Amino acid sequence: MYYLYGAQHSAYTGKARSYLIKQGIAFEERAFGHPRFMQEIIPATGQFMIPVMETEDGAFVQDTADIIDYFSSRGEERFPSRPQGAVASAISHLFDLFGGEGMLRAGMYYRWFFDDQNMAFIEDQFGLFMAPDMPADQRMELTRRQTGTMRKRAASLGVTDETGAVIEQSYLEFLDAFNSHLLDSPYLVGGAPTLGDYGMQVMFYAHLARDPYSATVMKREAQAVLRWTERLNQPGLCTPEYLNFSENCIADKEVPDTLKRMMRLVAQDYLPEIEASIGLHNAWLAENPVEIGMPVGGEKRRRIVGFIRFPLRGMEIECGARTYSLYMLQRLQDCVDGLDPVAQGLVHNVFQETGCEPFLKLRCHRRIDRADNKEVWGQSAQGTGG
Repeated sequence: MYYLYGAQHSAYTGKARSYLIKQGIAFEERAFGHPRFMQEIIPATGQFMIPVMETEDGAFVQDTADIIDYFSSRGEERFPSRPQGAVASAISHLFDLFGGEGMLRAGMYYRWFFDDQNMAFIEDQFGLFMAPDMPADQRMELTRRQTGTMRKRAASLGVTDETGAVIEQSYLEFLDAFNSHLLDSPYLVGGAPTLGDYGMQVMFYAHLARDPYSATVMKREAQAVLRWTERLNQPGLCTPEYLNFSENCIADKEVPDTLKRMMRLVAQDYLPEIEASIGLHNAWLAENPVEIGMPVGGEKRRRIVGFIRFPLRGMEIECGARTYSLYMLQRLQDCVDGLDPVAQGLVHNVFQETGCEPFLKLRCHRRIDRADNKEVWGQSAQGTGG
């Protein structure tokens, strides 16, 4: 039996949970307040971070990308997380990146800036999963310390009263585009779930489909997206409303216009952050020599090396430059770099048409690897730019 330690309100737990459900992998979910998590898993992984999967032999795997890689490498996938088609695979990687990293501001904004509608629900959820063995009337102080920490994290992501309007504008336009796409396709790149779907679950499920205020917005504006979040939490394909739909993913030369519209919005609203982050990381690396295997952020494992500024729809955003975002970008680039020249050309054509080609070209000067449940600096990257 596998055990997944996390919470229903946890963004990244949603990604891992959906993957395990869709792959038909038997697992039991445990709250992160479970005694085993507190007493054994945190010391073993060296950090308080969810989700963590405990394998059948007692090993701990922390990070959603590592969890997916663990099962993929063992051949235990019912639905391939990386589709065979070159273009479908690249697009799926792009939305794995965008869903888990580019959607963070929207999820944090809708969770932490509508207290009248959200706070009773959020405090209840945090308390339930953080201290499941504590009487409800005794949880509140502990719960409010944790929610206070998360509010501060929202500010570090550039989510403020001043930036809220453009974050909302960006989210609602993307939500409409995603909803239009799902009217004709049950999943992101076709008839079966892939990495892009799991990555998009990060914010779309726990924050945007469950928290009271944003759930109301989704139910009113994007019923197909709401249904997609449900579908990803049910076994099998779960596509009864799509009659005679093939499980196949999109063909290399048949990317639907609805998906291209989504990609254009990713380029418009997320690419400036990636460009700024690449620039900062490369400047930091030029001044701070690192050795292969050295933890990113030093022994304290800080997940940012500094702060960046970039435009979002006419508003300047200031936020921490997340090294993990570049790790996820690197996975997209590795996918495309591994293709033959003809397949690479097909991918570049679609990415160029939608404004997304810089995602394939902008490179951190050092690779970012994962070891011992943390990001570490790898070797010098080939073909670096930015």
